[in-house]
Amino acid sequence: MYEFSRCHPESRSTASRVTVTAAKAGYDGVVLRNPYSGGSPPEYTVAGEDELEVDVVHGVEVQADDVQELHGYVGNLSSKYSVVCVEGGDEDVERAAAASTHVDVLTAPREFDHVTVREAAENDVAIEVDLGPVVRESGGGRVAALKDIRLLTKLATKYDASLVASASPENHLQIRGRRELRAVASLAGVDGSTFDAAAGTSHDVVGDDEDVDVEVVE
Repeated sequence: MYEFSRCHPESRSTASRVTVTAAKAGYDGVVLRNPYSGGSPPEYTVAGEDELEVDVVHGVEVQADDVQELHGYVGNLSSKYSVVCVEGGDEDVERAAAASTHVDVLTAPREFDHVTVREAAENDVAIEVDLGPVVRESGGGRVAALKDIRLLTKLATKYDASLVASASPENHLQIRGRRELRAVASLAGVDGSTFDAAAGTSHDVVGDDEDVDVEVVE
């Protein structure tokens, strides 16, 4: 399973620290996904990257205000990064991302509906089950996140859309182990088979053809 994380300069955690922490937490790899909303694209420096046992994937998370901006950013970045994510939040942007063959993952979706999920399924765009708010928020924020996850899981099952699960860590301290993340997902109504399928999808997204070990947690 791969975790999708931000790192320095978006946080105090360097890419190297994020990577080492992900390895200790039992992940097969980490997708570095610092945001891009114009200007200079993210760059990553990971000490001894070629010698690490964990896979390091250089990705980007596009933040666009409208569909035209989204297409411009994705077009410029798709050849530069192994994984192109698009941060959700706006309904039109989410639908456009789901319909794009150059987008790998729609992250932090908030305004999705059956149209968006169906488009994602048809175009092989994975959708992130964002467990970060469940882990880090409380009260109304957590309740809203749980509601979104349950709806997303239901729609993904209906339209056979691919999911990836993430704690959406902003730094190395927010990385959670796979077993812990699986338990959090279960609280949100994500059953074990769905979580394991999402773990496998993370390998598909990064083009990792190795067999995925499925951890069965009783």
